[in-house]
Amino acid sequence: MKSILLSLIFAIVVALPLSVFSQETSETLSRRELRKLEKKEKRLQEANKSAEARSKLLSMINDSSFILEATLVSNSIVGQSTPVSSRTNYVAVAGEEVVIQFAFEGSLGVNGLGGITNTGTLVSYSVDAENPRKPIFINGKIRPNPGTVLIPFNISVQDNGAAQFSFSNPRGDRFTLSGFLKSLQETKVFQGTPVFR
Repeated sequence: MKSILLSLIFAIVVALPLSVFSQETSETLSRRELRKLEKKEKRLQEANKSAEARSKLLSMINDSSFILEATLVSNSIVGQSTPVSSRTNYVAVAGEEVVIQFAFEGSLGVNGLGGITNTGTLVSYSVDAENPRKPIFINGKIRPNPGTVLIPFNISVQDNGAAQFSFSNPRGDRFTLSGFLKSLQETKVFQGTPVFR
């Protein structure tokens, strides 16, 4: 009887730590699996958020109704980039009408804001958004008011709204405005006096 009791106590003493150890191992695995599931869910939420943002951007772009508020302007003449105010440096597209405005603080300009404001008409406009893993590309041509020379441009737009608008003037100088694409309803820009109406 004593030997049965001793072997029973020995079995309990040996089995108890083993069961605790196996419980800890299963908890560790379940925590690991839980973390994997949380990461997967987070990636899925980010993908859905990105898809929604892209859909909103595509809607504005396909309707030709957006504004790129620039925070950085670069050109091939000077060869450098200049930080600028997004309230006075922008490219606005509303249907066939286009407004391009540059305004540099501390400078004199014909638009009353230290730069130049020019209007124009979209002559051609095409959107390439086939691959959801790549930026949205817009290519087109603008006819400035007044004028007959067509100015080619291109815009690349990331899913988060970051965008670059590039064009060349008739002399071949290249200008790039970098900033964020917004809807015309949510913008708060100042428009200077256009060179020509």
